Amino acid sequence: MDKPYGGIPSSGGYSFNTELEIAAARMSEEAHCILGSCGKAKRAPGWQRDMYDHMVDSAHVLEEMRLIAGEMVEYSRRYYVDDFCEQMSGDYGPDRVGYAKATLEGFQENSPRLKQLALEGKCGLKPKEYSNLDVFQLADATYDFLYYLGEVLEEHFDDFKGCPFKTPYKDQRLWDAFTNLKDKVETATKTKVEMKY
Repeated sequence: MDKPYGGIPSSGGYSFNTELEIAAARMSEEAHCILGSCGKAKRAPGWQRDMYDHMVDSAHVLEEMRLIAGEMVEYSRRYYVDDFCEQMSGDYGPDRVGYAKATLEGFQENSPRLKQLALEGKCGLKPKEYSNLDVFQLADATYDFLYYLGEVLEEHFDDFKGCPFKTPYKDQRLWDAFTNLKDKVETATKTKVEMKY
């Protein structure tokens, strides 16, 4: 992981046109920050590295993970798909149709790119470059989460058939990657991440 923030762009490249897209942007941004903390731990000089690896900027990583956890729960609700569909239908007026279409285009453009960047980042990880394996595993799990976020959104919106559609943030692959990330955060920070449903 030689690039700042693990090579993941701020907000994963997503914009903020609708709540569905805001969810992707926020979770991508938070994962980008976790990767930033992993990169700092990796680059800590000699004698500081062991100390920093154990800290992994724990407070920051935990805060980002708590935000992701809250968003996974919140944006799994059907409400956000229904809201997007109402915007697409024109029920909220022509401006909202434009926002919904911009979201659709954003998912179609950014999701494959996020997947690719996550895969490249994951393939570039080298365990021997980390003095603490927990930090390496945290970076690896973060890339997995970003990969599945991109994959799920790409599958839902690449060949968009219209409304209604399944809630993308309920996809089991994304939840499995989220659970793995949560476990790795807890291991690296030695702190439990509470889930609020």
